[in-house]
Amino acid sequence: MAYHWGRYYAVRHSWKKWPPLIVLSLLLSWNVFFGYSCDFFVLVNVNTIALMVAVILMLTSFFYRKTDTEDLPDGVIDLEPSDRFIENCRKFMLSPRELEVVLLSRKGLKNKRIAEELFISERTVEGHLRNIYDKVGCDRSKLVLINRLNG
Repeated sequence: MAYHWGRYYAVRHSWKKWPPLIVLSLLLSWNVFFGYSCDFFVLVNVNTIALMVAVILMLTSFFYRKTDTEDLPDGVIDLEPSDRFIENCRKFMLSPRELEVVLLSRKGLKNKRIAEELFISERTVEGHLRNIYDKVGCDRSKLVLINRLNG
């Protein structure tokens, strides 16, 4: 059972969703190994506390998830662009506004959020991204664009 949880859960979900699963697994193993030898009230109290902790962990991961970023890999999203990234942007002759759009896209922001940050319309952001894709010579994927500009 642990093998299937680890294999499926690690691939499909981020590491931030692991704590409730760990708490519930510890609760299950505690019940299996020590549940028969404990007093009934101790068993009920431990189960209640462990379930409350698992529910709280699930709720905190629900309320504090990022909603304005796309699902880009962790290594792609950096706060500061590298020198190679800026050099490649210059090599492809991106305008200053296109550079701003690329930098915000690199942080994982969606087009709507980029438009809000730059005080332009979402259609303008899409136009800038089209121009950037054409200049860089890649398909319409932000991940491919960022990887090509990273070097």
